[in-house]
Amino acid sequence: MEFVPAEDKASAIGYLARHGAAAAILAGGTDLMRQIARGDRKPDIVLYIGALRQLALVERKSTQGPRIGALATQSDLAESEIFSTDYQAVRQAAASCGSCQSRNVGTLGGNLCNGSPQADLVPALLVHDAVVTLESYERGARTQPLSEFINGPASTGRLPDELLTSVDLDGSPPRTSDTYIKVGRRGAMEAAIVGLAVRVTVSASGHELDDIRIAFGGIAPKAFRATGAESILRGQSPSDALIRDAAAAVLRQAAPADDVIASANYRIGLVPGILARGVKSCVERAGRLPG
Repeated sequence: MEFVPAEDKASAIGYLARHGAAAAILAGGTDLMRQIARGDRKPDIVLYIGALRQLALVERKSTQGPRIGALATQSDLAESEIFSTDYQAVRQAAASCGSCQSRNVGTLGGNLCNGSPQADLVPALLVHDAVVTLESYERGARTQPLSEFINGPASTGRLPDELLTSVDLDGSPPRTSDTYIKVGRRGAMEAAIVGLAVRVTVSASGHELDDIRIAFGGIAPKAFRATGAESILRGQSPSDALIRDAAAAVLRQAAPADDVIASANYRIGLVPGILARGVKSCVERAGRLPG
């Protein structure tokens, strides 16, 4: 196995153009090194990009949402002032990833490219219509919605010669609040049994949902936007009965599985309660925000 450190983004992309199919990309290594140790992956080349600090920037666009560099760590996201008021789901999800030590090195790009159905950050990004940017030597930059980028466990839309460089979120309108709720055997240092992100925008009266976005992780082969539930709640005042109907719609989209963490039935049982908690907390907070 050959270890190759990239000097800059251009050299990394050039190296992938020549050796992409044989190379594994290493940044924080919280997933890759375990995969190599278990024998799940046996790359000929490990391309180290962790020193490319230009890919670690987190910045707020003037008329759009934040842009997050692929090498931003989970600690960067958990501590960034950009996510202190709006986009709180991103901060909460990042803070729930693993231990403090792993958050200090685990990167956004690695979290997404691993394709885990239980990745904490994915639902939090989905409710903000995240779009990933991938760059290659031959084709330049292209973008893809995160909802289409992740295909399932260890399967994404990244081609062997491409480098994921950044993720863009959409703008946050007035009277908008979001949250991330993780259910696990412990609050951190473990994969989520179920992860839920909710984003709501309330009407001027504070009662109706002008918009709502719901994303679940852990109850299907990949995290997903619960579009059926969103349709039930959008434009409505979220009563307990409507939220129960929305939870039923979530379960019609779900395909939970048994694993060493929890059973499929346990996951199913969690959905109504955490959905009600997420929606109600967002509505309460959004109603207090200035319009």
